[in-house]
Amino acid sequence: MIEIAGGIVTVLAVAGVLFNNARRRECFGLWIVSNCLSAAVHMATAPPLWSLAARDVIFIALAFAGWRQWGRQKRPPACGDAAKLPACGLTKGRTTHERIEN
Repeated sequence: MIEIAGGIVTVLAVAGVLFNNARRRECFGLWIVSNCLSAAVHMATAPPLWSLAARDVIFIALAFAGWRQWGRQKRPPACGDAAKLPACGLTKGRTTHERIEN
C-alpha cells in the first residue's frame, strides 16, 4: 500500500512541475496534495521518517504561500499565442536580433 501511495505522490509531484513549467497556478494544488500524501507515507513507515515528514510539511507551507502570492501578482499574457505578440513586445516577422537593435 505504501508503494502505491509513493507512486501516486511521484505522479502528482511530476505533474506539479509540468504545470509550473507551463506557468499554471494549479501546480501548487498538486504539490499540496502530493506533499500531504508524502507526509502520510513517511509517518506510516516503521519506524516513522520524521525528518522527511517535517520536510513535507515545509513544502506544504511553501506551496500555500506560492499559491497565495501567485493570486496577488499581475502577470503579462503568455507570449506563445500569436495574437498576444504585441502585448509581449514582439511583432511578427522580426527576429530577436532585430528587436534588440531597434
